[in-house]
Amino acid sequence: MNKNDLRYLKTEKGIHDAYLALLAEKQAGGVTVAALCRSAMINKTTFYKHYETLDALHTSVCKAFVDETVTTCPGIAKAYCDPAEGVHELVKTLQEKSDTLLLLFAGDLPYLINLIEDCLLRIYLKDVTSPEKEAAICFAIGGAARVLLSSGPNPSNGEERVEMIIDLIKKVL
Repeated sequence: MNKNDLRYLKTEKGIHDAYLALLAEKQAGGVTVAALCRSAMINKTTFYKHYETLDALHTSVCKAFVDETVTTCPGIAKAYCDPAEGVHELVKTLQEKSDTLLLLFAGDLPYLINLIEDCLLRIYLKDVTSPEKEAAICFAIGGAARVLLSSGPNPSNGEERVEMIIDLIKKVL
């Protein structure tokens, strides 16, 4: 099975889309492999060639959704130079996608935070050569992610909390 083959990628996208649709429709525990296969117009053999279990699918969908959300966030590439723009854009993007985030991560905020951190670290650490700069970036991302998302993908403390985080990031970086 070639994971770069266009047929594989189309099937993968179809499975992900069907899973999200069923999850929104049935709420968490109602998604079955049979229902998913009907919705994605695949057979069970195809599903099991892609995933061992529904939990493996859920993990894949969560990772893909967070990666796409963070990497396509406007201003995320400039956040290193302009933390205010980066943080504001990331918070805005997470708020815009809060329905899907709540659907995927309801009750598992630490997992969401870890996925966002991993994605941000991949973005910001790829060209860093200084151990001190790497440590500062890791510290800033880890701390900011936990504070910003401590009350869920839609922060309740609003702009005041965001501005506090921006100030802290500027001090660390």
